[in-house]
Amino acid sequence: MNAAESQANAAPAPVISWWLSAILGVAVGVTVSLIRTERYFFIMGAGILALVILLLGLLTIRRRQRYPQLMSSKASRGYVLWSLLIIFMVGPVQVIFPADEPDELWLKSILLSLVFTVAIRGADHGLVRGRSGTKGSS
Repeated sequence: MNAAESQANAAPAPVISWWLSAILGVAVGVTVSLIRTERYFFIMGAGILALVILLLGLLTIRRRQRYPQLMSSKASRGYVLWSLLIIFMVGPVQVIFPADEPDELWLKSILLSLVFTVAIRGADHGLVRGRSGTKGSS
């Protein structure tokens, strides 16, 4: 084990920053709202969601390379609950609460963006805390 690996093992893994979770939350919230109501937004919306998924995957891989303690297999209850909230907001909420009017669409976009911002941050915090056994950095 070299010095970089021992330093990575000693330092707690960082949690996603608020600004990045806000950017991802707004992108997902607005995209999920528009993809259901605007028929011409479907292809662009699918592309935006694919880019968000790709970005999150690449960031996760990069962070796991820097912090090997994240490779353990346990996850916290917080991670599971935040992930279930994200799944619920993408699935059933879109079917139960369709937005027909522009005012409803903007309100739904804002609310979904806020929920996704907090849920992405919470899921990442639960993942880091559950896997590394530390509280993570705020």
